[in-house]
Amino acid sequence: MMQKRPIYLPPADLAEREIPFRYESIRAPLRIHRCEYGAVYFSRNPSHRFSPIDGAHEVLYIGNKFSTAFLEVFGDRIYQNRLTIDATNWASQCHSILKITALKTVDLTAPETLATLSLDLAAIHAHDLEIPQAWAKGLMNHPTGFDAILFPSRFDGGDCYALFNTEATRNAIEVVETTPFEELGGAATMLDHYQVALI
Repeated sequence: MMQKRPIYLPPADLAEREIPFRYESIRAPLRIHRCEYGAVYFSRNPSHRFSPIDGAHEVLYIGNKFSTAFLEVFGDRIYQNRLTIDATNWASQCHSILKITALKTVDLTAPETLATLSLDLAAIHAHDLEIPQAWAKGLMNHPTGFDAILFPSRFDGGDCYALFNTEATRNAIEVVETTPFEELGGAATMLDHYQVALI
C-alpha cells in the first residue's frame, strides 16, 4: 500500500505565533502579465496559489528573475511536453520592470520561518490549491500585518512574491518600464531554450 506523507494546514494557534519577517526592498522585481491588465493588477483567483477567492486581500505576483517568472506563467505547458504556445496568447503578454520599496514580508524560503509555522514546502506546492490558499488566508489575517509572501518557485526554486493589496504595498510599487513580449529579446531566447514554437 502506497504511503502518503502528511500535508500541513495552518495550526489553530497561527495568529498567536510570533512569525519572523523581513522588512526590505525587493531586489530587481519584475512581472510577466497580460498587457491589457497593466503591470500593477491585484486579483483574487482560485486557480492561483496564494489568491483565495475569500481572502482578505487581492494578490499581485512578481519575481526577481526573468527565467523564473517565465516558468511560473508558461511552465505547466512546457513541462507537460506541449511544446507550443498560442501566438495570440504570446502577443498578449508584457514584461514589466518594477521598483518596490520595503514591505513587511514573511519569508517561506527561510528555515526559521518554516519551523515557526510548522510548515513544509509540500504544503505550499500542493496540487490541491486549497492548501496553500489556507496558508495565504492565515498569513493575510495574522496580526503582524504582512504585505507579502516570499516563496520558492515550484519550477526552479527561484524567488517569487505574492504581494497583498495593502496600502503599504500600493504605495511601494513604481512601474519603471513595460515591454510587449513581441519586442522583448529575452522572451524569444526562452522559446529557443525550451524548444517551444508559436502556433
